Amino acid sequence: MDITLAFTIHDKEDTIESVLRSWLDTLSGKHTVEILACFDACSDASYAIVEDWMAGYPWISYRDFVTDDIYEIRCNNLMLKHADGDLFLSCQDDNWQHTPHWDDALVTLMENTPTVGAVGLLAGVRMKRDFSLDRIECYTPEKDAGGGWVHGIGPDTYPLGVYQVDVINRPFASRTDLLRSYSGLDEAYCPMDWDDADLSLKLLRDGYTNLYLPLNVLNTCGKKATLSEAQMSANYVHGERIARQRWGKFVAERESSIRMLYPLRKGDDGRLSV
Repeated sequence: MDITLAFTIHDKEDTIESVLRSWLDTLSGKHTVEILACFDACSDASYAIVEDWMAGYPWISYRDFVTDDIYEIRCNNLMLKHADGDLFLSCQDDNWQHTPHWDDALVTLMENTPTVGAVGLLAGVRMKRDFSLDRIECYTPEKDAGGGWVHGIGPDTYPLGVYQVDVINRPFASRTDLLRSYSGLDEAYCPMDWDDADLSLKLLRDGYTNLYLPLNVLNTCGKKATLSEAQMSANYVHGERIARQRWGKFVAERESSIRMLYPLRKGDDGRLSV
């Protein structure tokens, strides 16, 4: 499968090279990969840094887009329109990926699960009948050491494995043609938050299965550096209100379906295998 990695980038000159390296230097080499980068309201050197750095990867197609403060959802939809890959990964500029040959693990999962809708690469979510959420995430020491293990989940709560989940969140992967059939992410949720949950519920409604593939992804939640607590709270409440209106009845009448589909082993080199 050909893979599109789509990054929305906002003022990350100090870290963006490290983020991209974490995804590219862990590839298996078995699949064609393209990088799409949307620089949204960037006022630092992020654009020049990425352009110069990607020149060192001439075998990987790279295209950039410059936008004026349109935020994550619209940036993702812009890149989805231009994606050439069979798989579209909605990435973020504050997520480091530490699983060697992660792309082959993902492609194998997609090829062997015909009904898969979306795949969460950082975590999955259980959505209860009252619309409350439980995070499903497998522990790794790298997340703990990097400050990403902050959700109160016990390290042994979710053994390493592929999980069927209700909802996924970013970073996530899905088939490009499937995402396009839903016109991408719903911009009613702009500027951010709950669009990935809305997509997940659409997929569940239409008979698809959402999965969590526990890649060793460290999320540092960089938006906390650019948004105030009040803005983050307002964005979340805005999205939740729309989602409740649309999906409250569907969720209340549905039995949550969280379960491990099969366990995974982590090799000495960090690779995942069944």
